[in-house]
Amino acid sequence: MADDAGEGHVQQVRFVTRLPDELRVPRAPLAVPARLARYGLSEVVNSLLAAAGKGGGRTRPFDFLIEGELLRTTLEGALLAKGLSAERVVELEYVPAAAPPEQQSRRKQSDWVGAVAGLAASPGGDAAPLVVTGSYDSVVRLHDPASGDVLASCAGHSASVVAAAALGDAKGELVATAAKDATVRLWRAARAGGGKVELQAVAEIDAHADAAQCVAAGAGGRRLLTGGWDGAARLWDVASVIEGEADGGDGDEGEGEGDTKRRRTARGARAGAKGASRGDAVAHTSRAGALLTLEGHSQCVSGAAWLQGGSSAAVTASWDRSLRLWDIESGKETRAPLYATKAVHALDAQRCGSGGLVATGGVDPAVQLWDVRAAGSTAGAVRLAGHTAWVSCVAWADAHVGAGHLLASSSHDGSVKVWDVRASVPLHTLKAHEGKALCVTWTGGSAVASGGADGRLATYSHELGKAAANE
Repeated sequence: MADDAGEGHVQQVRFVTRLPDELRVPRAPLAVPARLARYGLSEVVNSLLAAAGKGGGRTRPFDFLIEGELLRTTLEGALLAKGLSAERVVELEYVPAAAPPEQQSRRKQSDWVGAVAGLAASPGGDAAPLVVTGSYDSVVRLHDPASGDVLASCAGHSASVVAAAALGDAKGELVATAAKDATVRLWRAARAGGGKVELQAVAEIDAHADAAQCVAAGAGGRRLLTGGWDGAARLWDVASVIEGEADGGDGDEGEGEGDTKRRRTARGARAGAKGASRGDAVAHTSRAGALLTLEGHSQCVSGAAWLQGGSSAAVTASWDRSLRLWDIESGKETRAPLYATKAVHALDAQRCGSGGLVATGGVDPAVQLWDVRAAGSTAGAVRLAGHTAWVSCVAWADAHVGAGHLLASSSHDGSVKVWDVRASVPLHTLKAHEGKALCVTWTGGSAVASGGADGRLATYSHELGKAAANE
């Protein structure tokens, strides 16, 4: 404990955990030096485990939470910061510490990588996770996350691809991509025998009157929420889009037939983009109209996400600085808008707990956390400072790996940061790209993938998800 122990008073603590019994220590209060920080406290827990004949003889690194926040100072400093009495017995919850992510690949593409999404492994484990990218060369690609190798690719969009979202279904994995050609396209990553994967075009939506900017999948992959530079957010039924039948929705309001025809002609001209497989041209342009249009933003709708706990609640963000909460069934806002100090470019909603926590990024180089359940115009906004330039993307880890408190962010400073939102400093900073990092996602539960203006797909393994699954 030489790293932080020293002269001074002692503090009564009680160690608690949600880990299996093999990693639990006695709950009786214990006096420890108040100058201990997480490394010294981790040594104490490991000593207690060894004394109890637990832990399998291994020394494990732990992190500690005090009143729900990660300890990032000395124990004494945390008590002072929180205004807690040193006379009390302080309860410390210990959890597995995060191992630094390890780089798997940095695969170069022909143009900027503007969108990335992770496709989960099959439930039976016979198919590995995949990464899908969309690039400024208009091509959509499927990658092996470990090697970065391109497994399949298709052209179809006639302009830069700027957003992607994965949807699960019984026939394989559906992927939605949004592009500056104002369309959203659906693709199927069909897993064939022998580990082969095919990327098949499924359908295309003339989604917006101007460039499409974001796409989010919700309700078990049955619905899509899109946003664009026309200031609109639109809701789509995936089955209707695939079938291509009009369903009485909004349709292509505000857009003339000539505009739609010109875009289709341009897409056909790009069908043979270099390095992409043919077959993309078979995707039909769906005649299904939007289920509804969400109106309220005055500028580009730059982010959209579905809130945890139901299929009828969603949030959108815009360059007009506002976040708006929606009841999807009625198309009405459920509370007064929330306002950031600058334009918002990226948004994602937490996938665990009560689902009330939303992360945003944009022109302001700080990531912001919003508790959308809170009253007031700021909704308890918390700033996570660390980036030095525009925050281009934010992505929450999946809750099913026990890591729903983890958040990844990418920035024009070239870095990707991994945050545990129970602390105000990043867990890890990855120098992922030369130039702007444009997008980031989680894949395979705990791995991180990002794309950038250097044309590279960077992938990192992250072991915390495996450890945290036992919490």
